[in-house]
Amino acid sequence: MRTPVQISFLVVLALIPISTWAKTPPADVSTASISCGTVFGIAKFKPALVDGGTATSTTIKVKGSVAGCGVGGVNTMFPPLVPSGTFSGTLAGTSNGCEALLAFQPLTGTLTFKWTAYPTTPITPKTTTVNITGIGVSGSSPQGFFIAPWSDYYLQFSFGSQGGTGAFTGGNASMSNNVIMSESIGAFFGPCAFPKGVNTLHFAVGTLSISQGLPFP
Repeated sequence: MRTPVQISFLVVLALIPISTWAKTPPADVSTASISCGTVFGIAKFKPALVDGGTATSTTIKVKGSVAGCGVGGVNTMFPPLVPSGTFSGTLAGTSNGCEALLAFQPLTGTLTFKWTAYPTTPITPKTTTVNITGIGVSGSSPQGFFIAPWSDYYLQFSFGSQGGTGAFTGGNASMSNNVIMSESIGAFFGPCAFPKGVNTLHFAVGTLSISQGLPFP
């Protein structure tokens, strides 16, 4: 026969929601990796990009989102599901010439990613900060351009990076990425010839992955 104390304890347990008992502890993704098959973003330039730009200091505000993401390298019974995230950051460049995007341009600053995990598979940490070192054209045939089936050309580029902290980095992020400008070369280089120039560009149809990088020498 149970004592009054035991009965009281059982009553208390019965009143606790089942969800409390089943709650999954956050998975540590510090040294895991993440790869995303969709990237959307927008970059705003100040001063605006123009042909033969003479500015030696520029500000580039970047923000966007990633989706179609998958996590690897986590030792848990139920791997965390992190399907999407957002990113933003302010970068400093050295030229406001439109032609500067046709070659590597050094940048300084960071991009911060905020990851959205399923409530049933929480993660820790929830953010990643990546140190950005530059931007350069990528792809081939011809180098730096994506040729659409409808024959329009689009700039194809990637952000260079070195190190970073937070989720998926092991304290030293390695980021690979490849994105395509949404504006065709006509829609981009045409306005570059006018004094107002180009202050906003969009990019999409990209890939992005973050993982633990090699130790700094």
